[in-house]
Amino acid sequence: MFWLDPWLFDVPLKDKFPSLFHLEVVKTCSVRDWLEGEGLWLWRHDPDSEVERIEWQSLTSVLNLVRLSSNPDCWSWAGLGTEGFSVAVVKKLIDSKRDYSSRIVVDWCKWVPLKCNILVWRAVMDRIPTVDALAKRVVIVADEECRFCNAGSDTVTHFFTACPLALGLWEKNSFWCRVLNFFVFFRDLLEIHNSGIRGTTERNALHGIVFTACWVLWKARNILRFNGKKRSVDEIFSEVKVVSFFWFKHRAMNGKFVGRDWCKFVNM
Repeated sequence: MFWLDPWLFDVPLKDKFPSLFHLEVVKTCSVRDWLEGEGLWLWRHDPDSEVERIEWQSLTSVLNLVRLSSNPDCWSWAGLGTEGFSVAVVKKLIDSKRDYSSRIVVDWCKWVPLKCNILVWRAVMDRIPTVDALAKRVVIVADEECRFCNAGSDTVTHFFTACPLALGLWEKNSFWCRVLNFFVFFRDLLEIHNSGIRGTTERNALHGIVFTACWVLWKARNILRFNGKKRSVDEIFSEVKVVSFFWFKHRAMNGKFVGRDWCKFVNM
């Protein structure tokens, strides 16, 4: 198409010469029709404004250099320099035009189930269905407060790091794993395993414990909100220890790992 395809420039002629495109009557004509067909050179009126005349002069000057051939039309790759067309080159071209300065990268834990990793990843981006997130999507929930404390809104920040129930859980986890209290912001929880001098196995275990705790805490929140059954900090903490031990023993290829070492967080 003469006006609609980027055959002469990187953009279609309708974007390069918008005033002339507005004057054109047959907007879907082909390149050959426009250059060789006398009857399709139709305007609503002759270019008479200054902008139209300037565009007309520019268009005719470049069209005088065009030579039509009898070869069939084909697509050409105008990508990155001299690199030929490939999926890798297209990916590189797309990535070069994206801004990743504010991108959130979550270090996934390999020994916890995929559901835990997905929950934490979505929570970091505020994409789990808290009352606050639902309200942003025009889903109205009558009770917008945190059900555990009734003193804060049901948001990711409050539920995982500010609610007294969450604070109590993280405090127990910190004593168990022998780390400083790490309840500041939600993202701080995901980086606590990289602090201090720790072995690889211990660091990996602490990483998964945080993910497991987030999963059990979120499950307790849903049980309270939908079933009305409230769980204590001790109950949630006990489940975190039991579930994380089961996953670590059977998913981290530590089948000979014993429960008493896990309860003391030793011999990693």
